[in-house]
Amino acid sequence: MNKTKARSRLFDENSDAIKKRSVSSKKLIRGVKLVKLKDHHAEDGSLVEIGRLNSGRLPECNNFQIRQITYSETIVENVKAWHYHYYQNDLWFLPKNQPILVGLLDLRKESKVQLVVNQLYLGKDISHLLFIPRGVAHGYKSLSKVPLKVFYFTDKTYNPNNPDEHELDWQILGVKFWQL
Repeated sequence: MNKTKARSRLFDENSDAIKKRSVSSKKLIRGVKLVKLKDHHAEDGSLVEIGRLNSGRLPECNNFQIRQITYSETIVENVKAWHYHYYQNDLWFLPKNQPILVGLLDLRKESKVQLVVNQLYLGKDISHLLFIPRGVAHGYKSLSKVPLKVFYFTDKTYNPNNPDEHELDWQILGVKFWQL
């Protein structure tokens, strides 16, 4: 699919229109999956199984096939937002004891919940996987008292000559969005 077709599937009005028309919802945006993981505790630490692959795919997340794994550390209280992809789906591993405020904004034109916003507070006591489909803008704020650690799994590899990374202003939904 060429970029023109991909763009035509996404909401393409300016940021003012997005801010005015967006609607917050407690129900997860269609296609987003949040999987609670079981943390196993022992005297010497803990262990969490992130996933079991079936022919390189993770069945719990739409048969997501991992093509690249990236690790990120974010400084305390920092906001990393907003960006979206035309072709790439993301899967984040969010470990417990790493509080994070995640923002999701559905930009897909064909979506019945277009411009619906989710605000998720995760990582306090439970580890999670968060599947974010292409066309859903996403970002987060570190609420940890130490650098926030996030593993990103993607179903496309990063191409520095033609990156599928498209940004929106971090304040598009207002500065208060990133406050609890």
